[in-house]
Amino acid sequence: LNANKMDASILSTTLRDAYDSVSLSNLTKNSSIKATSPHVSIIGHITPTELHVKLNSVDIANGFENRFFFVYVERHKAIINFNDNRSSVIQELSFEINKRIEHIKPTGKIQFSSEALKIWEIIYFKLSGGCSGIVGDLHARATTHITKLSLIISLLNQETEISEQSLIAAIHLWQYCSDSVNYLYANSLGDESLDTLYSAICEKPDGLSRTEIHSLYRQNKSKLGINQILRSLESSGLIYSERMQTAGAPKEVWKANKETDECTILTKKGGLISFMS
Repeated sequence: LNANKMDASILSTTLRDAYDSVSLSNLTKNSSIKATSPHVSIIGHITPTELHVKLNSVDIANGFENRFFFVYVERHKAIINFNDNRSSVIQELSFEINKRIEHIKPTGKIQFSSEALKIWEIIYFKLSGGCSGIVGDLHARATTHITKLSLIISLLNQETEISEQSLIAAIHLWQYCSDSVNYLYANSLGDESLDTLYSAICEKPDGLSRTEIHSLYRQNKSKLGINQILRSLESSGLIYSERMQTAGAPKEVWKANKETDECTILTKKGGLISFMS
């Protein structure tokens, strides 16, 4: 995130290409390096506060961030005694995973089983619908992530096709990542100006007039700037305008759209698992 803010940085573009398995190469003529069909994994750690500060709207809009899984974690307990059995558990897991990887052989294209395909058809269109704001942007690759996870789990299970169990396991993993995003960015549109106005309009059932909206920003935004914010919220289906009759000229009032789909399939308790059942 720090490197992306540097002038002329190509890190974001490079990582997006790597995610899509586009061949990577540098631009140096005398010592050119090329990686074909790259497979890149990145693990990073950051606090919620630092993430909110450093994650900018450009990284969200261009699809950089939705290529990552967001996994919210907390410390389970304080560990005072380091003489525990964690190292042996890790060794056992490593041995088992390595053993299964060694048995994976190229078998061509891996397909969903007929049972898994029925589940996939149920959730695909719900996940493809999308929703507004930063949560919607970070969920935009849900179907791709679940597909990749189900393939990895299926291969580790040494299956010749992606089973119903492997797909459901992938859905459970994605559900946790989805819940993490909702926890970190609930009620956020990813832009301070949009968040400020949308929250203010939601708090006023009778809506806000242009004069009230202008006062909300303490006269620090131009008419053009306010128009852009209003149109952005309106195009997302979050707000709408009404013409109110007054003793004088009609007054324009902006109200929150209560019928906006908030992607409850991803946010309600149980999420996709409840929907499937």
